[in-house]
Amino acid sequence: MQNLGNHQKKTQSVFVSSLEWFANFTAVVITFFGTPLAYDLTAPFVREFTRNHYSHEFVWVADGCWFFIVGGLVFFGARATTATLILSGGIVLAARLWG
Repeated sequence: MQNLGNHQKKTQSVFVSSLEWFANFTAVVITFFGTPLAYDLTAPFVREFTRNHYSHEFVWVADGCWFFIVGGLVFFGARATTATLILSGGIVLAARLWG
């Protein structure tokens, strides 16, 4: 009986890690395509804000940092959204199959 419990845990672990890998891979693809678009929309505001509130000499630092900040926001937002959609879809599917 103990082997059956271990088998179920291993199967569940493989399933959960597969979902995590899928969410990560999807987030990487979304980040690849989404970061340049989000950066291009927001970079002029960040440059102008930096120029007005700090100095024109600091613009290149803020600009470089902003690219990585946008990339991180897009990646983690996409990962959280993808994971939530996968889990929600699984719950809905399970409810329809067994409910």
